[in-house]
Amino acid sequence: MTTPGMIEIARPSRGGDAKNIRLLRLGRGEIFGELAMLDDGGRSASAMASIVPETRVAAWSLAELNALFDKEPAMAARVHRALARKLASRLRATREAVFALLQGVLGKHL
Repeated sequence: MTTPGMIEIARPSRGGDAKNIRLLRLGRGEIFGELAMLDDGGRSASAMASIVPETRVAAWSLAELNALFDKEPAMAARVHRALARKLASRLRATREAVFALLQGVLGKHL
């Protein structure tokens, strides 16, 4: 979770060059790394401090979170609801971006 500052989430481009493609910017209170937390999978992108030199993050290991959630089930439920809302929001934004790209490529065939 970002405390003060700004985090950029980026992936390397597929073109073989060393450029990163910025996917989004996250500010104070925003979460990242939630996919790996939910499915214990690997990273799908990189997180880097950006713009604001005072950027700080709070981080917990999966084991720490699971131990906390075992002790505090009400907190676990609130965190999971918040994650579900955040993931739904990101999925909607992704759907709109994909549709816009397809519309640009396929034009009036959609």
